[in-house]
Amino acid sequence: MKSGWAQIFSKPRKTPQIEKHPYRCVICNSDSARFSFARTYACHMKAFHSFHDGYDLSLPEPSARKGYVLPKIEKKKVKKKPVFANKEEALQHVRSKSKKRHKKKKEDYESLIQGYEKAKKEGKIEQWANENQVKNPAKRVYSWRQSILKQAKKESEV
Repeated sequence: MKSGWAQIFSKPRKTPQIEKHPYRCVICNSDSARFSFARTYACHMKAFHSFHDGYDLSLPEPSARKGYVLPKIEKKKVKKKPVFANKEEALQHVRSKSKKRHKKKKEDYESLIQGYEKAKKEGKIEQWANENQVKNPAKRVYSWRQSILKQAKKESEV
């Protein structure tokens, strides 16, 4: 109740507020019957107006009270897929993208792990990571170790 009186006697805002309840009941035709979500509007219609002559389940157009503005809903930007004239262009595009990635070979994992351990003792992990082009070295070394263990288990079973 206090907030209602505060709104009446307060100075009008220069910037309009964003409407938090954009759905207004068509039959009640009152600002007190406003809803934030479509499902709450539908529940209200079913509970209070199911036997009314003007009963309509369709969702009304969002509206705003006086001094309020509807929120701007931006559409999601759809990423356009590149269109290639021929197969050669497509292959060239894919190869140029794969050059950016620096994938390490499984044979190099052991030497890289040893280099990491040495750098860890000396406190030069960042320098080691930059030299070997490794992002998030602790996580990467852990995954290399898991890969080696998995391969060792596989070989021992055979």
